[in-house]
Amino acid sequence: MAALYQFLVRRGSLAVSPLQRVEVPRGRWLTEHDLLAHTRWGRQAQVVQRLELKLKVPRRLPKMVSSQDFHAFVNSIHQGQRANEDPTGLRDRAICLLLKEGGFRIGELLGWHLEDLAFGQGGVHVRFRPENANHARAKAGYGRDRFVHLPAELLGLLDIYLTEVWIEAQPRTDHVWLIKEVRAIPGARSARQ
Repeated sequence: MAALYQFLVRRGSLAVSPLQRVEVPRGRWLTEHDLLAHTRWGRQAQVVQRLELKLKVPRRLPKMVSSQDFHAFVNSIHQGQRANEDPTGLRDRAICLLLKEGGFRIGELLGWHLEDLAFGQGGVHVRFRPENANHARAKAGYGRDRFVHLPAELLGLLDIYLTEVWIEAQPRTDHVWLIKEVRAIPGARSARQ
């Protein structure tokens, strides 16, 4: 491979060879002696040189949604005159804002319990629970719980969701995010058929 890159540099196809000599510590794989090892004077070097491929990788950040586009999206989520008229609008709006502003993963967000919310401290505890009823889990493992501070506007929206939507839904669980059950209409054909 080194000969190919040297050839391309000589022809002018490449400005510099991406192969560079790097000093690495001598490992066990280099302890074998060749037939003429006894002719060398002194101790063997503790480092050896090896060719490594060094490619310059462009650092491009992924494209992000602009702030205007994100707020247009969040504002397009339907929300009735009162939060109780359309609970999913307020819930979905809060979820979108928390995912973006809080930097949560969806499993972390859906695994919240009421005891995780800390309005007095201005944030929420993200806890790993392997046995969640809704099967949502934080990605971090045991003992890697963390506290995330949230902006006051998000805490206010979360408070409105809890006091006007969550309580009115009369939940049977202490999960923060409720999903309204959709019951099939008798005699109607399923959409999956």
